[in-house]
Amino acid sequence: MLLDRIDGAKIIDVLAALAHPLPSLVICEMLGVPESDRPRFSGWTEDIAFLLLPPVPPHRLEAGEAAAADFMAYVRDLIEYRRATPTDDLLSALIAAEEHGDRLSIDELIANVVFLFSAGHQTTRDLVGNGLLALLRQPDLKRRVAGDPSRLPALVEECLRYDPSVTATARRAQEDTTIAGTPIAAGDRLILSISAANRDPARFPDPDRFDIDRSNNEALAFGGGIHYCLGAALARTEAQIVFGTLLRRYPNLELAEQTVQWRETWIFRGPVTLQVSL
Repeated sequence: MLLDRIDGAKIIDVLAALAHPLPSLVICEMLGVPESDRPRFSGWTEDIAFLLLPPVPPHRLEAGEAAAADFMAYVRDLIEYRRATPTDDLLSALIAAEEHGDRLSIDELIANVVFLFSAGHQTTRDLVGNGLLALLRQPDLKRRVAGDPSRLPALVEECLRYDPSVTATARRAQEDTTIAGTPIAAGDRLILSISAANRDPARFPDPDRFDIDRSNNEALAFGGGIHYCLGAALARTEAQIVFGTLLRRYPNLELAEQTVQWRETWIFRGPVTLQVSL
């Protein structure tokens, strides 16, 4: 449906045409958001993302707080509507979920919905943008994957390692420890670089090379342990479908002449636009 809208075009911004709206449509469908309301979600999550970046740029703070307030007010109304008219969507399931007689409070429901949408939207868009940029810079590899769709899962795994959507994460030390000679006290807050870990030469030989033939290619793009990303399987599936569909539908797909501009963040990484020739 999204690609049908651009049939006949010579050059498109693949993020605006496909990678940005697709994950939004998917998570809205899962949560049971009415189709007419879906465009509003993209703008909200774009502004809210900056609230996660310490320190928040001053010019982004007001817009982010306003978007968060509007988003939460909308979700609160949607929850009340779904309580009265439940369906088979994820939001109705969260409302009905019960453990040992306890149900999620309204504030917990709102927090979960906002998190699910925000986490499932921006990062998938950037996964597609970063991955497509890396792939189209290697025309021989692009032709190889196009001719053998069974390589799509390996392509997505290398995209996750090579240029992840989330470059860093925060954790708090649970006990006193020492890492590489640096003492860390229990309670210390740490900023951990996912991008650096994914290019650790002790773990990934020739780490700066984009190589879909890596064996045991388990990167940290989705975290690990109890913090492993809830939407990892969905993001992988969406990326495989996007790459596969583009390569099948547009065999001459290539990067258009451009200077790539990156998002105004240091945790979330992705191109602002990505012009491709069809």
